Parts: sequence; C-alpha cells; structure tokens
Amino acid sequence: HVGTFVHELLEESFRPFLNKKPKIDKAFRDRCAKILERKFQETFERTMKSDSFLLRSVVTERLNQFLDREQSDEQRKVEKILFLESRFDDSIALPAGKIKFRYVVDRVDKMEDGTIMIVDYKTGSTDVMPKSADQIRALDLSRETIREHVRSFQIPLYFHYLDTQFPKEPINAGLYNLRTAELHRFIGAPGTADRKAINEAFVRALNFILAEILDPTIGFEEEENP
Repeated sequence: HVGTFVHELLEESFRPFLNKKPKIDKAFRDRCAKILERKFQETFERTMKSDSFLLRSVVTERLNQFLDREQSDEQRKVEKILFLESRFDDSIALPAGKIKFRYVVDRVDKMEDGTIMIVDYKTGSTDVMPKSADQIRALDLSRETIREHVRSFQIPLYFHYLDTQFPKEPINAGLYNLRTAELHRFIGAPGTADRKAINEAFVRALNFILAEILDPTIGFEEEENP
C-alpha cells in the first residue's frame, strides 16, 4: 500500500512537468506537501487512526530527501520528463521463441547531457540491481547463478527497450531507492558503454530461464529458500 501511495504521489506531483524541465522550488514543494496530505487522508488516516502520524512523518521525510537530491545532484540534471507511469509493449526474438513483454515505467527523463534514462522508484529494501554485464557474460548459467547475479531482469529489459527506441542517443536505466534517496545506475558512463555486449549478456541469461519455462519436459520445482 505504501509503495502504491508513493508512486501515485510522485506521478501527480510531477505531472505538470511532463515534456518540460522540472523545477524543484518552494512552490513545487508546497504543492507536493498538499498532495501528500490529501492523498494520505484518503488512503491511510481512516483506517490507521492514531498510528497514521508515524507513517506520515516517515513518508514526508523520505519525500523531502528525494526532492533534495533531485534539486541538487549534479547527475540528476533533467532537461525534461518524457514519460510518467507509462506502458510500453515490446517483443524480443530469443532462441526459445519470440517473447512479448509489457513494461510499466515510472518515469523516463531526457538528461541535460542527452542521455535518455528510465527511472524506477523502489520503496522496499530488496536489492534487485544486477551484477555487471561482464559478470553475467562469464556465468555458467543455471537457475541459481542467474538468481544470484541477475536478481531481476527489470532493469536489463528496460535498457534493451531503450536501445531499440533510441539507437543514436546515450541511454541508461536506474533504480531510485526512496528509503535512502540513492539512485543506482545500470551503467556508469552511458556514452561509452558497449550496448550490444550488455544486451547480449543479459539476453543469454533471459533465454536460459524462458527456455526452461517453455520446455514441457522440465517440471517446476519448489525451492526451500527461493
């Protein structure tokens, strides 16, 4: 519930900046605070009652930390917001077959340096950022090694999609941890990354998983510690 609340709060707050440069000033912060208060009353106060002030305090503090970073971080110089809470359809031709994907993306920014960047907000504490493409490429593929090193295909799939849609612009993807106000980027220097090699490494791992799922001769097994 908290994750959904925060996503809706940020979408409504940044909606006026769609296709524009976001301006994190006092007027914007005041507007965010009013939206937070209204949505909090609608979502939590009626059911949580006396406990709600603790949650409101935490959400308010995390929102302010996030806005501080958006305002001052030299690596968050956004030229304009391209998309907010948008759905994109994609398909990837794998040896296992042509697989369709649908992505629900929190935000896509065009940065001042020209980079097109997908940002996904995370309110939980689970680390789902994959290891480097070099490590993935060197893996002896198995369910266990992929789970340990890839963790989640979300960010690699976002990166693959941007590569097809923006072949001439630098691209990146990242997870914004709203607990810590830290942005974890998929690649460090978008302009110098070998996009083909990155995609090939993760598509190889993705194909391994999907080939198992689609193979009727391989049964599903429950793991004690998934």
